[in-house]
Amino acid sequence: MSQVKTADSHTFEGLKKTFFQKTRQCEDPLLLLLGFAMVLSVSAGAILAGVITGVWVLNGSLKERWLEIRSNRVAVACLLFFALHVVGMLWTEDLRWGLYMIEKQWRLLFVPILITMMRKERADHYIAAFLAGMTVLHLVYYMYALEFTGLRIQSHVTYNVLLAVAAYLTLYYMFFREINRKYKVLLFFLFISFSVNMFITIGRAGQLAYFIAISLILLQYYNTNLKKGIILVIVIIPSLFASAYIISDTFRYRAYTAVDEIINYERDKPSKHVNDRITFYLNTLHIIKSNPIAGVGTGDFPEEYRKINSKFSPGVEEIYNPHNNYLMVTAKLGIIGLIFFIYIFYTQFIHAKKTNDQYKNLRFALLIIFLFVMNFDSYMVSYYSAVVYVYFTGFLYK
Repeated sequence: MSQVKTADSHTFEGLKKTFFQKTRQCEDPLLLLLGFAMVLSVSAGAILAGVITGVWVLNGSLKERWLEIRSNRVAVACLLFFALHVVGMLWTEDLRWGLYMIEKQWRLLFVPILITMMRKERADHYIAAFLAGMTVLHLVYYMYALEFTGLRIQSHVTYNVLLAVAAYLTLYYMFFREINRKYKVLLFFLFISFSVNMFITIGRAGQLAYFIAISLILLQYYNTNLKKGIILVIVIIPSLFASAYIISDTFRYRAYTAVDEIINYERDKPSKHVNDRITFYLNTLHIIKSNPIAGVGTGDFPEEYRKINSKFSPGVEEIYNPHNNYLMVTAKLGIIGLIFFIYIFYTQFIHAKKTNDQYKNLRFALLIIFLFVMNFDSYMVSYYSAVVYVYFTGFLYK
C-alpha cells in the first residue's frame, strides 16, 4: 500500500512539475503578443493581460516572485499608489464612480506581474513587438487620413504620444545599437513614415513629445559634447517645426489655434482646443484649493467639478478628466496623492541613474516624455498610453 502511495505521489509531483513548466513556456509568447496587440485593441490587451495574470498565478513560483516584488522599489511604489486609491474611498461620496476609478488603475497592479515575468535578455523582442503593432496602427491612420476608411482605433490624444515613442525607438536603435545595416535602413524608413504620419494627425501633445524625442536623441548622442548637441537641437527642432507648419495644413491650423486661444483666452468660452484646457486647469485648481491635503476622494471629482464649472464657466462642458494627470491626482487624493504618484517616477529615475546598460538612454527618454505629456492629459489613466508605459516598465525596471 505504501508503495502505491509513493508511486501516486511521484506521479502527482511529476504532473505538477510538467504543468508549471508548460505555464512558464507560455509566458514569453503571451508577453510578445501583448506588446503587439496592446496598441491595436482594448479588448485584446485586456484579455491578454487577464491570461498573463492567470499564468503568473499558476506558474508555481509565487513565493519567489513576491520576494522579487518586495525588493523592487518601482513595483512597491505602484502598489502603494493603487492602495491609496482604495483608501481614498473612505472620504468618497460617489462610491460607484470611485470603484470605476479603482478599476481604471488595474494597470498599476500589472506592473509587479510584468516585472517578475519579463526578462531583460528579451527586451529587444518586446520592443520589436511594440514597433510591429505601431507599424500596423500608423498604416491604419494613413488610410483614415486618405479617407480610405473611417477606422481610427485610438484617439489622437494617445495615438500621437505613442507614435512619438515609436519614433524615438527607431532612432534609438539606429544611433545607439549595433544592428544589421538592413535593419537600420528599415528603421530609417519607419522613422520617416512615423514622422509624416505625426503631422497629418491632430495630437498636439504627441507632436510636442515628438520634438522632445528628437531633442533627447541629439543630446544623448552628443552627451560628451553637450554644446554641440544643444546647437543641433536649436537648429533642427525649429527647422522641423517650420517644415511641418508649411507642409501640413492640419498642423498649421492646430498650432495657430493653440496660440490664438492662449492669447485671447476667455474662461466661459466653449472650445474644443486650448481654451477649454485652460478652463479645465483653473477649475480643477479651485477644487484642489478647497481640499489640498487629501483631495475630494477617489470618486468625487466629477461632482466637485460640476459645482465649480457651474459657478465659473457654465458655458463650458462638464468633465470627469481635467486633461492633466498631476491635477487629476491632486484633486482626487490631494498633495498626499501627488507625492505617491511622483514617487513612482522618482523610483524609476533612481533605477535609470544607477543602471548602466544599453537601455539607459531609453529609460530616461520614456520617463521624460511621459512626465511631459502628463501635463496635457491623464495618460496614466487612458488605457493605451498607460498599458504601454506599464509594459515598458516591466522589462526596463527589473
